[in-house]
Amino acid sequence: MFIISIFGIIILALSWYQLRHPAWNWERSQGWKVDGASEPSENYLVAVEIGSVFGIVFGALMVLLGIFKMFY
Repeated sequence: MFIISIFGIIILALSWYQLRHPAWNWERSQGWKVDGASEPSENYLVAVEIGSVFGIVFGALMVLLGIFKMFY
């Protein structure tokens, strides 16, 4: 059950980074197409932030589940 905790930590770290830098993924996936001539919309940024919060909660639950499975 150690693997569950590792996946939880990875999800937690990526979600935290995405919450701190919401335009990061857009720059990698769409920004190169417009060569810096555009920026992500406000709706995209809000959706990414909401998804990041859900990812943080999910990652934390996976870490806790992995810890509880190790002891029970």
